[in-house]
Amino acid sequence: MEIPGYIDVRSYALVCEQVTFLRVRASQEYRYMRRLMLALLLLAACCGAARLQTIIPLPGGTVVTVLKLDSAGNIYVGGSFRPASPRSQFDLTDAFVAKLSSDGSQTFFRTVLAGVSADQVNDIVVGADGSIYATGTTSSNDFPSTASGLQPALGSSGANAFYVHVDAKGAIAYATFLGGDAATAGLGIAADTSGAVYITGRDSGTNIGAFVSKVDAAGRLAFHTAVTGGNHVALDAAGNIFVAGTVVPPSLVPVTTGAFQTKAPLPNCPNSSRDLPCNHQYVSKLDPTGKQLLYSTFVAGGREEGPMAFAVDAQGNAYLAGSTTSTDYPVTAGAYQAQFLAGPLPQPVVAVPQSTPDPATGYVSKLNPTGSSLIFSTYLGGSVGDSISSLALDAADNVYLAGAAYSEDFPGLAGVPDRCTSGGFVTRLSADGSSLSETQLTYGVPASSTAALALDPAGKPWIGQGGTLARVDLFAPSYRFACATDAADFALLGQVVPGQLIALFGVNIGLGQPAAANPPSNGSFPPALKGVSVTFNGVAAPALYVSPSQVNVQVPFELAGQATAHMEITMPLSFTSTVETRDFGVVDRAPSVFVLESGVLRCGTQTVVGQHPAALNADGTGNSCGNPAVRGSTVTVFFQSAGVTSPAQSTGAVSGPAAQALNLQLSNTDGTARFVSVGSVPGTISGVWAAQLQIPNGFTTTFSVAGVPLRDSSLIIWSK
Repeated sequence: MEIPGYIDVRSYALVCEQVTFLRVRASQEYRYMRRLMLALLLLAACCGAARLQTIIPLPGGTVVTVLKLDSAGNIYVGGSFRPASPRSQFDLTDAFVAKLSSDGSQTFFRTVLAGVSADQVNDIVVGADGSIYATGTTSSNDFPSTASGLQPALGSSGANAFYVHVDAKGAIAYATFLGGDAATAGLGIAADTSGAVYITGRDSGTNIGAFVSKVDAAGRLAFHTAVTGGNHVALDAAGNIFVAGTVVPPSLVPVTTGAFQTKAPLPNCPNSSRDLPCNHQYVSKLDPTGKQLLYSTFVAGGREEGPMAFAVDAQGNAYLAGSTTSTDYPVTAGAYQAQFLAGPLPQPVVAVPQSTPDPATGYVSKLNPTGSSLIFSTYLGGSVGDSISSLALDAADNVYLAGAAYSEDFPGLAGVPDRCTSGGFVTRLSADGSSLSETQLTYGVPASSTAALALDPAGKPWIGQGGTLARVDLFAPSYRFACATDAADFALLGQVVPGQLIALFGVNIGLGQPAAANPPSNGSFPPALKGVSVTFNGVAAPALYVSPSQVNVQVPFELAGQATAHMEITMPLSFTSTVETRDFGVVDRAPSVFVLESGVLRCGTQTVVGQHPAALNADGTGNSCGNPAVRGSTVTVFFQSAGVTSPAQSTGAVSGPAAQALNLQLSNTDGTARFVSVGSVPGTISGVWAAQLQIPNGFTTTFSVAGVPLRDSSLIIWSK
């Protein structure tokens, strides 16, 4: 593609110390553009271990909020998904429950629980017969309640909790609204051996703002209490009822004599410039009738904490996990991590100190059966904000934990490649809270506040995060391959696009000095390089670059129309080779811009948050803080992962000398950009596109390709 007076872009990899670029042959400022242009494949330090065994993508738009397994290892999930054809402007999510085989390869049933408005499953419990008991929230007046339900119609508030029993074949056996005319939300559910269920959640009609209800196996209300309630509910072996939640004092949370913490913390959190309302954590225990409060206590520090995960063991000990901003959260002697390590967060785009959030970190606490003392309590996190969103106990009461790790120094990480250090995680805390296993990042599984965790019959953890399921064995031998990222913006991948350029990171996945494939004068890039080869569903992926810690390839266009991709990477050893595998979902397109830097960006007095792409100004020079574009002039950015186009692109081929116009429409809904031209880049590998655009009134923009938005949602073009 000729950019007037300036460059003819060619495509061969150039290794410059830490960065591999698409090389640009230019008539001026060649050295600058060699550093700047199309930063594809950042090298990572070697040494990394991976024990992630299985990744299973769920249908597009799915968000898993809860995950359970039965004694045979069958997988049960609940959550929501974006409806393909919304029935109203308020129909943003539809609720569902599903049962999958023990390896996740087969869906036995998927039952939609939805109406004309938003619906969401928040928790499920699995019956001994394989049926599912579910609770959640609905705003649909036509939610599929049954005639035998306690409340057949939506209350006047327009938002109610619901309870649904789905039989072992996926049919709705019983469904009811809960809450009457108050605004309610079903957040937690437990079941006893008789088939009775215990539901807790929010209730705008009570002083505490919460409730606990018991519905017997016949669907009759056994009791309803507003003495306590919360986000989670669990039962012990004697049938006692435990709930955990948060409240902003001075709401009427009951506390009992002799409890661990009877005094409510201050209602407001001291922030950087003003006091903000604080949610504080509590735990309550009721007898099986729901009439007697056996104990109720806060477990809180001076700022804020929220129990994202809760469990009760056979002895009646209660386990809490979540995230806290409290530097004085209660910790115990001998616990794994006694110190709060999270540092200050970056300032936002517009510095408003009073709204700047406090740094947060994870915590795990174990409360004794009488609620009078902590058996152990520990922080769990690094120097950046981390959170725990789910826990599960094994037979020895070791605590498996899942959540989101953003700290490179998150506990238990050892030698993880740099590009693989942010994302979902799973780890194991010892039963006494004093030691931690190695931590495994769930590569390619997006970090999410709704991460769900369950153990299979062998005690191995399954993770449900976003729209993906993953199985991890923390104690299996390490793999050499760790994670895959998009080569344009380095986003961790659980799904791939036909024609996408990707980077694979690991330890000793290649041998010897780094090597880049030379572009073919005709034909395609080679299927192997220095003994390393990669295939997707048996189709060779052209090899672009190999080093001991990184391999760059193109996903074959031949994957178009397939739902999943089984990747095999063959890696050399001194005298033989080894093969490792990973499964990915396949999507039609997931466009991404080639990004030079992202996060908090500063230019003079400007501080913004976004992504600065590899971009050319109208005169052909590289866009930068020191070389901004004239506002309203034409700027060229480069993107990939547009998927299959017409005419078709060939895997591994070099684009011809004439730019091919992209047949997919680029759009910009907020009016911040106008598109001048979009086409292939002559001399580059197929699947790389150049978009010339004008940004008339500012320097921040984004766009969509065929209706699919860029993953890079805030592109920063420096302008004057």
